Amino acid sequence: MVTARPECKSNCASGIVPTHIDEGYAISVTYNAADCLPDEENWIDVSLRIKGTRLHERFIIPRLPQTDSLLNHPEQFALY
Repeated sequence: MVTARPECKSNCASGIVPTHIDEGYAISVTYNAADCLPDEENWIDVSLRIKGTRLHERFIIPRLPQTDSLLNHPEQFALY
């Protein structure tokens, strides 16, 4: 179970909110991608420490197929 609050950084997204889900075994990250540019690689870095071990993952903010619109939805990753 993860109880530490993750640190989230992005090159463009705002309103980043990490939330523990699945009884603390996963984290859902919601964000607003309105300021992300479609021609650039847009990302969110999520990191936290568990018993002295640093976990880090970079998530690419995807674009909608056949458009320049960026998805604006929660991303999730599991910490098992």
